[in-house]
Amino acid sequence: MCGLTHCSGTQPPERRADTRRMHVISTAMRWVSVGFVLVAVGVGCTKTNPILVCHNGQCTDPQYRYCDVDGAIGGEPNTCVVPECTANELVTCDGSNAITCNSDGNDYTTTACQFGCSLANGGCNQCAANSATCSGSAVATCDASGVLHTEQCAGTCVDGQTPHCQYLSPKYLPDVCDNPGSGTLNWTQSADFDSDLDVNCNGGIVPQAGGPAICVVRYSSISIADGATLHVISSVNRDQSTSHPDDGRVIAFISDGDLVVAGTIDVSAQAQFSGPGGGLTRSGGNIATGQAQGGAGFATAGGNGGTTTTDGGANNGGQAALDPATLVTLLGGQRSGGGGGGAALLISCRGSVKVTGWLTASGGGGPGGYHLFDGIAGGGGGGAGGYIVLEGLDVQVTGSVWSNGGGGGAGGNGTTGGSTNEDGRDCSTGLFGTQGGGARTGAGSGGAGGWINRIPQPGYHPSGSGGPGGGGGSIGFFQSYTPAGVTPTITPAAASPTFQPNASVSTR
Repeated sequence: MCGLTHCSGTQPPERRADTRRMHVISTAMRWVSVGFVLVAVGVGCTKTNPILVCHNGQCTDPQYRYCDVDGAIGGEPNTCVVPECTANELVTCDGSNAITCNSDGNDYTTTACQFGCSLANGGCNQCAANSATCSGSAVATCDASGVLHTEQCAGTCVDGQTPHCQYLSPKYLPDVCDNPGSGTLNWTQSADFDSDLDVNCNGGIVPQAGGPAICVVRYSSISIADGATLHVISSVNRDQSTSHPDDGRVIAFISDGDLVVAGTIDVSAQAQFSGPGGGLTRSGGNIATGQAQGGAGFATAGGNGGTTTTDGGANNGGQAALDPATLVTLLGGQRSGGGGGGAALLISCRGSVKVTGWLTASGGGGPGGYHLFDGIAGGGGGGAGGYIVLEGLDVQVTGSVWSNGGGGGAGGNGTTGGSTNEDGRDCSTGLFGTQGGGARTGAGSGGAGGWINRIPQPGYHPSGSGGPGGGGGSIGFFQSYTPAGVTPTITPAAASPTFQPNASVSTR
């Protein structure tokens, strides 16, 4: 304490005289006097040293040159202290002020913090806690600790009560992007994926009025690696024992960020089994005496089935359907003897849908007449291609896309020993029509399925006593959606059919 005070250790003459007179006092009393003198000396040392007291915020001693006004450093307000610190480091917080060491390490600097001071943040808080604002095309969010986090938006930043990066309100699933997904789904190897298996629909199962439900597969990011094929099937559509064999769910892959298809997504039909969301509607007529079945219609009319005398003479090809983009229900292709191609949604909520690999949704081939009846029956019609929809803040397609119609089945010739060669082909991934079934001696061949923008071929009449061939199925549709003013990059390496004109999708 005396190091900070001004004390005198010399007694005046009268005190010395009094001390001599008290020499005769008993030993006990002398100890009491000594105690009194010590107390008196202690009281005399409480006066503060004026050199170490701040005057108007200033210190006069060059060594004790920093005025600790609030006692934030030494604990005693208005005290001059010696600056001892490491250059440029935070020393302490004084309310909303940050006290830091100067660049020479020999003095303190006080900075008034706009958003307060925090020892945990190393000084001034970066922002107002629990706030957000748009900063160009980025969202600047301040957490509860006053730390700033910046998210660069793929689109624009939407200002308002809760600033956020723009995201889609997709057609068919307008609310699916409101809450972010979690986890990553990355297929690196080929696999089957069943849209009718509840556990696969981690984002829920969304009903559709007048159509199959949608199986939502929801993740933060989704990708199909180069060389991997994801074959989406519908176990309901494959179960012929059920009373509704074509109620299989549509598949929807929803990603927050970019959805990347470097490999293949295949929602095609296989023979009479429709793809996911396909086959709900039958078209193409029926096999009757002397005539084959017509192909299913979709983007175009289906091919007519043949008769015993005329190619396409049955005039029973399925009618062309409305552009599915004009409907509120998402459906795949129609079925005939062959299944309809499936329906798929690929959505990137806050990024781009990028297809450098393949998308395929082709119709199934119609069965050959030999497989329909044990005789000279006509062939079955091919199923129509399906419908694949791409929605994102941007859409980029540089890979290949296929939604060809299935080929019609060839007629039977009444002999034993038939083979699958009579069946129409399905899952075509080429720029030419899916091949119809090959006819045995005396029977008629099946018509090729539709391709690019060409109509399906009719079934052929028999050359002898065999049955006529079935008509080919129609091509399907491809559709893209982007926000107003955004032009997608649709330059596929190969496409059958080509994409419909791009349409606009709402954002939030």
